[in-house]
Amino acid sequence: MYRRQGFLAVAVTAFLVVVVAGVVYAVSVPVAVSCPAASVAYNVDGSATCSVDVTIPGVVTTVTAPAATVTVTVSPTPTPTPTPTPPPSTFPGAGNTGVPAGTVLTAYTGPATVSTANTVIDSKTITKCLTVTANGVVIRNSLIRVGGCGYTVYVQDKGTVRATPLTILDSEIDCRNTSSTAIGEADVTVRRTNIHGCENGFDINRNVTVEDSYIHDLYNTAASHSDGIQLASGHLVGGTVVNGSSDVTITHNTIFGVGVDGSLGTSAIISNRGGDTNILIDSNLLAGGAYTLYCEQNGAKGVNYRVTGNHFSKRFSPNYGAYGPSDSCADETQSGNVDDTTGLPIQLD
Repeated sequence: MYRRQGFLAVAVTAFLVVVVAGVVYAVSVPVAVSCPAASVAYNVDGSATCSVDVTIPGVVTTVTAPAATVTVTVSPTPTPTPTPTPPPSTFPGAGNTGVPAGTVLTAYTGPATVSTANTVIDSKTITKCLTVTANGVVIRNSLIRVGGCGYTVYVQDKGTVRATPLTILDSEIDCRNTSSTAIGEADVTVRRTNIHGCENGFDINRNVTVEDSYIHDLYNTAASHSDGIQLASGHLVGGTVVNGSSDVTITHNTIFGVGVDGSLGTSAIISNRGGDTNILIDSNLLAGGAYTLYCEQNGAKGVNYRVTGNHFSKRFSPNYGAYGPSDSCADETQSGNVDDTTGLPIQLD
């Protein structure tokens, strides 16, 4: 029995299980104490016991032990360690894409068709559809807000790779909730850009890189075919149309195939029906759509088509998309794709 009093004064050599105030303590760490002669009591059978006060962290107790020096150790029964929750994903969003905070924007007064090589459009509010025909054009730190364009920013597929593609950095494209496509169709690099209010974020033929960007809140109606990124059914090589898209890198983006009203669109990313070559879909956060990701459809298989390290989210549907995370992906190269909440692996079908 233990008394809540006194000061640690005993050395003990027994291992005990002790109950204090209804709490079970298990023996673990030795606590040295001593037994004063005045505390010894002799029993009828000739044995002797000693009552002493022992200080346990948080509990002061009295232990009855043989008069000889002994050791007693007590500690609370360990609390089971809970299963750790995976850390939250760090992906692009409103806070780390688009026009940097503090940027002072002025009206863009340049032409709708940018035909001068190496033009830089910086810190502008653009309210017209842009067509880029020159090499080396850069749009950065700018807000492009215009609806009703076929493409809000358009670079035509000429069948040859441009020496320097159009580059869009740290910008925002708002299609004003219309059926426009934000960016198409070839020779474009986009980084840290916030794209919304468009039926499609991208329509890609070839030679396009999309990194660290946020595509969301699409224009989605019963008649829409809303996709975060759609790969075209063909691209030009010289003057010849070749099936599928080619040389597309989609890395570390957040892409939600969902309307501004929360309705599920067609996809976050969708391929077409054969011929896709050199496609990398890596380390993105994907959600929404009928299926969130459509790979090469109708039994087609891409060439060097890779789907790796992506996180699929159920934030808009318990199935990721309305029907599942993916369609027609089983025959493509895949690895490291996981549920964004649990971190558990997902096998893409």
